[in-house]
Amino acid sequence: MFSRQRKRSKSQKDATAAGSSNPPPRAFDALRFSSAIHQDRMPMLEKKKILAERKFVIDTEGSYKEIANIFNAKKWGRLLTPVDCINYEIVREFYANALQPEGELCSYKSFVRGKEIDFSRNAISELLGNPWNPFDPNIQTDEFSVARRTHQNQEVISRVILKPGKQVELNNVQEPIRYNRIDMTPLAQAVLLLIVFNIRPRFHKSSAPLDVALLVYHILENKTVDVAKIIANEMKIFIENTRRPGVHSSAPIIFPCLITSLCQKQGVRFPSVVNERKRDVVDDIYINRYCNAKLAAKKKQKEAGESSAAGEHGETLDYEDWDPRLRASFNYTWDALEAGRRSSEFLMDSMRQLYLHQSAPSGEIPPFPSREDYSAYANWPEGRPFFSEGVDDADAEGDEIGDDILD
Repeated sequence: MFSRQRKRSKSQKDATAAGSSNPPPRAFDALRFSSAIHQDRMPMLEKKKILAERKFVIDTEGSYKEIANIFNAKKWGRLLTPVDCINYEIVREFYANALQPEGELCSYKSFVRGKEIDFSRNAISELLGNPWNPFDPNIQTDEFSVARRTHQNQEVISRVILKPGKQVELNNVQEPIRYNRIDMTPLAQAVLLLIVFNIRPRFHKSSAPLDVALLVYHILENKTVDVAKIIANEMKIFIENTRRPGVHSSAPIIFPCLITSLCQKQGVRFPSVVNERKRDVVDDIYINRYCNAKLAAKKKQKEAGESSAAGEHGETLDYEDWDPRLRASFNYTWDALEAGRRSSEFLMDSMRQLYLHQSAPSGEIPPFPSREDYSAYANWPEGRPFFSEGVDDADAEGDEIGDDILD
């Protein structure tokens, strides 16, 4: 009897020892993440800047009415008017959960607060009001997608998007590589702004790779463009690049407004603290400031050594003509001022919630934001570019980001 019990005890020990060779599953926040692996991606995402979309309000009777009419004809109203309220935590959770296991293809689905979020081409197209939905069932793809797979005639593209006498920039073997923004017509520059803000978000705006120039050409020529397909592919590229540490590490988090709308549509419950970002509106005044012909003229003066003469007559250099160190210093200062404004709004909203609860208690004490919530909302600029040897210039950062090519 004793020997049998002893044998059973030994077998139980063996089973326990065998089971201990496999580590127990790590605990994770199941409300926010699909697995511990997805939760581990959050610190990396928290270090990234968030590049929000812009609202476009172009006068249909103004100087850029041609562009406004093209946008309206393409039914891009929702693309031009993204939501104003963004919760950074929700956006980061979306990207943390969107990555598939190694070796699996992108499913175009993510998980946010218990809800499955579909960011496929069809889901984005539906959210944008189905701007491109061919009536002919034989048409399977848009003209832009077809053109990307064929030889591109740069002479034809140049005649449409460049000013007279300008040409595409060539490399050492005389092959076209990019189009400089200052060489583009004002209408082409206005379209480029929409692309780098709301379609293919980039920091870098001073030039356009060949595939972006092709997109500008198709929009100006009012050819069919499946914008939802482009956006879905951009999100996939960003997600897959975050799989490999160091690859496009400076790339910002993109499409926060679109992600917010997708989550709202699926009934995701947002935290009480919502990060509201009042972004500049791209209107006729904005386009006149950044997309007119004065910059090209001043560039030409600078190259000819006439910048000093221009200063004697009281003219000022355009922002892109400033010394990179000076630009970096001003960018840092402006970012700090904007962060200070957001900080004041954050504290004011939090204190107002507590005041309203004390004045008329509802039975549930509103949660007071944590320091992490405060820091994420204020988004203080990091580093000080004033005394460093190198300059963390937006254009320099964008060179790495802006040369991505759609798969």
